[in-house]
Amino acid sequence: MFGVNTNMDAPKQTGGGRTCSVRSCEINSRRNPGYSFFSFPKDETRVREWIENCDRRDLLHKDLTTIWRSHYVCDLNFG
Repeated sequence: MFGVNTNMDAPKQTGGGRTCSVRSCEINSRRNPGYSFFSFPKDETRVREWIENCDRRDLLHKDLTTIWRSHYVCDLNFG
């Protein structure tokens, strides 16, 4: 379901709006207004699963509140 980018150390860059947190996804709400975005869950176990599925191990050091308030997955990655 989730693609893998070989550059695991670099955080994703955003250009405004919501950006999908899946490492290999380029969907942004400004450039792609037709997509829906889902916040990361508040449950710690599920957040860790999402981080792994998104190939975003760089998020493991962040607190849960920061993650679920500012990181999203687009509906393309829920297909």
